[in-house]
Formats: sequence, structure tokens, C-alpha cells
Amino acid sequence: MLKAQINKTDRNNARGMAQMMRVGLYRAVHVKTLRSQKLRMLLTHRQLPPTLPHAGQAGDGRAHKSA
Repeated sequence: MLKAQINKTDRNNARGMAQMMRVGLYRAVHVKTLRSQKLRMLLTHRQLPPTLPHAGQAGDGRAHKSA
């Protein structure tokens, strides 16, 4: 709708967007907070610390054989 305007000015764009809002072409959306976005980024990019082998296990997780 806005692309079809002949005179593309800020005023005309504002009028066009207002008209689109009135007829329901735009809908409300939820925007997450900056804190929420940062927390999500930390959780998705976290890395687990390397695990140490337990007593009685080799470094690859196999149990040692007793002689």
C-alpha cells in the first residue's frame, strides 16, 4: 500500500500507516526485554566445563582393568 504512493514523504507515509492501522493490517506484537534477550543468548551459547575422569576410570570413560 505504501509502495503505491506517488508522493513518498514522511507525512504521506504517516497517513498511510495510520490508515493501515485503522483497517487492521498491522497487529500488536510482543517484544522481549533486553534482559530477556541477553539471558537467552547466554543460555543458547553456553558451554559445559570439561569433565574430569573419576577415580577408577580412564580418560575416555572406560573402567581400568585390575591386574
